Amino acid sequence: MEPSDCSQESSTQVRFILREIVRKDISQERKKQREAALVGRRHIQDYGFDGEKLKPSDIEALAVRLKKKQGGREGCYKDLYSLQSALSYSGKINGAAFVKVDGAIAALVRDVSGKDSSLQVRATYCCANLALAGPDIGFKVSKAVVPYLMNHLQSMNQILLEASLRAIGSLAASGVQAYKVMEVQGIFQRLISIMQQYCLSSDLKLASGEKRKVKLQSYQVMEAALYAASHCVNTCLQDNPKLPEIGEIAMVSIPLLRKVDSLALPRLVYLYFLISCSEVSDGAFLNEDFLLKMILLLDETLMVETEVHNELKTQGLTVEVITFIVRILGNLSCSDVEWVNGALHVHDCPWSPIVDPLKLCIEQEVIANASNSMY
Repeated sequence: MEPSDCSQESSTQVRFILREIVRKDISQERKKQREAALVGRRHIQDYGFDGEKLKPSDIEALAVRLKKKQGGREGCYKDLYSLQSALSYSGKINGAAFVKVDGAIAALVRDVSGKDSSLQVRATYCCANLALAGPDIGFKVSKAVVPYLMNHLQSMNQILLEASLRAIGSLAASGVQAYKVMEVQGIFQRLISIMQQYCLSSDLKLASGEKRKVKLQSYQVMEAALYAASHCVNTCLQDNPKLPEIGEIAMVSIPLLRKVDSLALPRLVYLYFLISCSEVSDGAFLNEDFLLKMILLLDETLMVETEVHNELKTQGLTVEVITFIVRILGNLSCSDVEWVNGALHVHDCPWSPIVDPLKLCIEQEVIANASNSMY
């Protein structure tokens, strides 16, 4: 081998190593961004809050007031309101300050399990935001409050039901230990029952005018159920990806595709994606009926003249939905690549036509986001 050949080969290896280093750095950065976005979507904030941001010392004083029920009912409600908001913008620091006070978590449990529905709802949202403080605090809160949340999942009060579902989802996302507290108490069976009750029995597409107001609360319960299910499945995949209940969630969630409003599609398709990461989903997803539903949804999302496309584009969710559909198809292909690819071609959905429209959607959303950032 001549010296020039050795030099060229060495240069090629160096470039390859540099590309790998850059690729890994970019991959890690994207992972951090995804995790930050996930955490950001988990908090529940009351957007009517306009007070000053509380410091850890304020949180400790607030915890003492809650424990002693100072200020009566109105005082407790105001403190829970402030706590919920404080945990939403600084969950880790403020959460640690709150639980440091002896009896603080017990005070929340007292209100969650009480008879005042307003205090129950507000305390439940505080528990949801406490999960942002980390896995250890999430586990402590779960051990104390999950038995009462499980009871609330059978409540006829839809506002309390929605709050409990969001608390379940946020606590499940805090870590495997917190999730295991729910699993042993049958969380998946409760979620399946709620999804059947609120999803399979009625059309959850939001109407306009007075009809929209009537359906809004049921829609919010459904969205909260999807939120809880997605976080429970996501954490379950880390602990037991072959849990049979994941397959049951898959079966009950498929009929929702034609019932939910377009704005709930990202959460539903995200749940499908998580479920497709487990091989127990094959029985529900690895068939032509589900595959055809995904292809039709992909068509509706990509076709400019459809209502689904227009609503998703308005909310900036088009790329998110398409990405999850493509990932679902990829996961199913891993289970049976020949069957899935054959079915895609039979239904006129080869992989290549997906690419150009996806690039166009990405470019449009990038331009739209750039325009919005100028104002």
